[in-house]
Amino acid sequence: DIFSIIINQVRDGHASLVDSDGDVLGDIEPRLLAYEYRLQQAWKQDSNYRYLWPFVNEHFHQWENIIVNNYTVDKKVDTYYDNFYFATLKNNISYLRIDSMIGFTKDDSYESWLNAVDDTMEKIIPFINQTNGLVIDLRSNGGGTDLVSLQLLSYLFDNKTRIGAKATVVHGQPEPPKDIWLFPAGSAAYLGPIVALTSQGTASAAEIMLMGLTTREKTTIIGEPSNGSFSDILPKQLPNGWLLGLSHQVYLDVNGIDHEEVGIPVSEYIPFLNIEDIKKGKDIAIERAIKLLGPND
Repeated sequence: DIFSIIINQVRDGHASLVDSDGDVLGDIEPRLLAYEYRLQQAWKQDSNYRYLWPFVNEHFHQWENIIVNNYTVDKKVDTYYDNFYFATLKNNISYLRIDSMIGFTKDDSYESWLNAVDDTMEKIIPFINQTNGLVIDLRSNGGGTDLVSLQLLSYLFDNKTRIGAKATVVHGQPEPPKDIWLFPAGSAAYLGPIVALTSQGTASAAEIMLMGLTTREKTTIIGEPSNGSFSDILPKQLPNGWLLGLSHQVYLDVNGIDHEEVGIPVSEYIPFLNIEDIKKGKDIAIERAIKLLGPND
């Protein structure tokens, strides 16, 4: 516990200390996310659940079912690699939920993840291009690797695009920022309107995707501001064999703004996993996205 107390003074969402056996000795105390706080307060009033996390998981699954049962056409969702969930919503709008930017293939390698992105996007882009718009749901995405985020973005642009910059901190001082460039995939792309849904749980590499989307025309971000944990992790081995991980980079958007700790802002605030909405079988963010993208009935 003493190590966690020390590490929490760093205020670094990626900080950790691991011993030579791989056991975590200390890491950052997770921020209680806004939706976790709401669920925690509701759980205290519910006598059916002794522990918090079964209550949270139950409401998360209810939210998943609400989308499928109340908003998709024919209640049909196609799943790719247990990570990409694709459906058609009302008003002929495409829906793509992405749960992670890492660890969704059997090989568990960078090459296999990028190949999975290519396979998925090449299959769904033709369908998306026949609809009125695309909803990208990143509300349950805690991150992974920037490479996956950039690969996904490459199917949503048709020109080489600067999406921000990254500065590495050396001896306590950031070096000159290096531009982050996005290169189009080279195959069919989707260039139509997008509404991205985000929550305070949208973190790390998922925020890199959001940062890229902010540079794109015909794109709106709604929901909750993202987590604000951008940097990669720099591992350092200590003399006794322990491994210390710390953030060592500063990410800047195209306007030179650092969103660490505060997250990517939204144009409309819509809380994620709102208990009252779940009870009513509603997802207000989905409804707003449909209104923004599709013709009104």
